[in-house]
Amino acid sequence: MDAAAPVDAFIVDVRSDERRALPPPGDVLDASDAMDQSEPPEPPEPPGRWSFTWLNGLVDVESVRLCFVPIVADREMRDQAIGPAGLLFGKSIAFSEFGGIDLSTMDLHPYAVVGGLGPGAEGGQTCTAILDAPDSAAGDDGAAHEPIVVRLPLIPAGTLAEGRSYLGVVTGCARAWPYADAEAGSDARDASDAGNDADGPGDADATGIDVFRPPPRAAVCGASTGDPNAGLVLVRLSRRDVGASFGFQAVHASAAIAAARVSIERTGGSAPALTADIGPYQIVPRDGLIAVPQEDFGPTVGSAMLRVASPASTFPALTVPFSSALAASDIPEAGLALGDRFSLVLIGAQPGQNPGPPWNAGRIVVIRNAPFTLGN
Repeated sequence: MDAAAPVDAFIVDVRSDERRALPPPGDVLDASDAMDQSEPPEPPEPPGRWSFTWLNGLVDVESVRLCFVPIVADREMRDQAIGPAGLLFGKSIAFSEFGGIDLSTMDLHPYAVVGGLGPGAEGGQTCTAILDAPDSAAGDDGAAHEPIVVRLPLIPAGTLAEGRSYLGVVTGCARAWPYADAEAGSDARDASDAGNDADGPGDADATGIDVFRPPPRAAVCGASTGDPNAGLVLVRLSRRDVGASFGFQAVHASAAIAAARVSIERTGGSAPALTADIGPYQIVPRDGLIAVPQEDFGPTVGSAMLRVASPASTFPALTVPFSSALAASDIPEAGLALGDRFSLVLIGAQPGQNPGPPWNAGRIVVIRNAPFTLGN
């Protein structure tokens, strides 16, 4: 089953591309990379090693394998496809090169491979073998028994060609919504309806207490229809010097979340050490980093609290210790050093929603902006 990429997928490049159907959001890798001339110009990004970090933000799967196919003369070269083994939700992998692929002249077509393989088992097949296999199908029980290949938006030649640090996040849902209507209130009938319909989405006993109500689709997948809406968010990360501080950017990479406020707060502190308001598919700040001195975190860097809330409300919808976010992102707190640079990436369902399997709740993932150098 080969899902078509949405026409409004959030993938943009660093050059003009007449094939792009819609303009990109303002703060995500736009075509001109122009700055507001009324503001003092930011210092240029320092030269550094090329890197590309890939993050699994698909909401409705436990793990995903990414396959990258170069395109030469408008033809996919699937025999040259590359890709890592499976990534669990919220996990990332960093590339220091795309062996044999000329990113300045070749388009790159990413695919997400989900289902039928199990976490980590995707490494048993090559990307070429998976992509060339006959189309898979779902069984009678609706479960995918073979890998499902999800087509993601094309990355045009030149997009990843500069010696910069890039982040790509696959987001949304890879599978069709399993319930009939868009909203949870419509998907689950009331107790009397459910009790009289054995084929309904839930069952009720005689008292009408036990009624299954699926979570709202828009709050989980961010889709207005039941179709798969897997997409791609692609941004450049800053590696500018922050001196004797820690540097941060915030990235919005959830199809289910509207505007959000991300903050780092010292426990018992009077003001946040960092606050960033991000709209859908934005990176803030777009150029440069927010510098946070070590003492602003509290007794230790990990003792601070990481919060996500609506910009219109001070009530946090998601609150986790920064140490927990670091550990979940496989970044040892003991290895942090002044000058390190990170991005806080918002993925998953809306904070406050806990939809349960197979859907993943909202999460903040910490990504190193320069994964292959000291002083990240």
